[in-house]
Amino acid sequence: MTARFLFSLSLAVACQATFAMPFSPNDVQTAVEMWRKQCKYDVSVPSDTGKNGTARVRLTPEGSQWIWNANAHRKRAKGTKLNPADPWDAFILHQTKVDRANAAARARYLNQTRHSLSVPEVGLIPEPIEMPADMLAALGPAPSFAEPAEPRLHTITYEDGMTLSVNDNVEMPTTYAFYRFRSGIQSFGTPMRGFDAAQMDRLMQAAQITASQRRVMEAVSLLEGGFDSINTYDTGFVSAGMIQFACLSKGAGSLGQVLLRFKVTKPAEFKKTFTQYGIDVTPDGSLAALDLTTGTPKQAADAAAQIIADPRLAATFIRAGRLSTDYQAAQLSIARDLYFPGNDRIVVFSNGRTFTGVVSDVFKSEAGLATLMDSKVHTGSIGPVPGVLAQLILEKNLTTLAEASLHEHTLIGMLKHRTDFRKDTRLSQPPPAP
Repeated sequence: MTARFLFSLSLAVACQATFAMPFSPNDVQTAVEMWRKQCKYDVSVPSDTGKNGTARVRLTPEGSQWIWNANAHRKRAKGTKLNPADPWDAFILHQTKVDRANAAARARYLNQTRHSLSVPEVGLIPEPIEMPADMLAALGPAPSFAEPAEPRLHTITYEDGMTLSVNDNVEMPTTYAFYRFRSGIQSFGTPMRGFDAAQMDRLMQAAQITASQRRVMEAVSLLEGGFDSINTYDTGFVSAGMIQFACLSKGAGSLGQVLLRFKVTKPAEFKKTFTQYGIDVTPDGSLAALDLTTGTPKQAADAAAQIIADPRLAATFIRAGRLSTDYQAAQLSIARDLYFPGNDRIVVFSNGRTFTGVVSDVFKSEAGLATLMDSKVHTGSIGPVPGVLAQLILEKNLTTLAEASLHEHTLIGMLKHRTDFRKDTRLSQPPPAP
């Protein structure tokens, strides 16, 4: 058995021995009293509201879900852009303009009546177009893709004077398919490369991250966030940390694993960082959260919903990411264990043969490993690696997977996900294509 497997096994055993359930009665009382007496919470109008009033045009969660359904019906890959030449996409693009124009008119009316403002006129509202018949049959009528909303600024001041501010009703791209919660908030945090070098060295050492793994993880983290990032508006439900560890709809996921590792390895620090503010984790890695008004504990999906509904709970992840080196180290170790692709198994069927190995047999550069880690973080897998390798083996008449490593430069180009890591000079690069 590998050392990593043994660590995971011992972690599970320790977890069962350390605690049975989150939130003891004393924990509940401490958290409720913390928010009633020591921490302050204020909801106000964002400072950038300006002279045109508080109402803004926002994408609707219902419209976003409908766009997601349209993509799923056609089995589109995540991130595929809408094509104006496609009848379904053309309808979505046009109806989005119609709905946003209508929402802008309603927002203008709200701002005039509520704030007695002379708000500029909106442009002409386009005429709707008919939905394609096959689209209507597959998806049903489209909801509105836009609405007037009034974002609110949530300001949390902790007992030690630390103040955090976040907005709800986050502005999204007009046809974004993953927006789900109006009450959700977002904070990008500080990218890993912005951290103090000496502190980062200590963190990497504590998490047993090699120098090469560090460069790969930092490169991918730039596409995600910092240790203190948080996002509670999309299909990740609650997503936090350097690579947006998500709890997903069941309220567990990789975020639950980060919290679990933190709690088991540093229980006293975890209680000080999370439990006293209303966040905990179960022995199986499901999130736990308190209703801070009633003190009622919630678990799994209910806990995720509570965190999304209450920005005070969501902001706790920001605070933890900034102050707790143990929370940061837990993120790093889980990121390596779950997402670093070097030891991922590859099985390729090509030219009448079966080729087996691991990612590092083929992808030896940091740019190549970053490419696959990017895909794994963003989509949950290393992407179409087996198919691409099968094509390469056939075209080049290769006899082993190791020979494919000579073509790593070409493979990276074929597997590029969100960015081309061959352009990142801080990463080791494959030799030019033969």
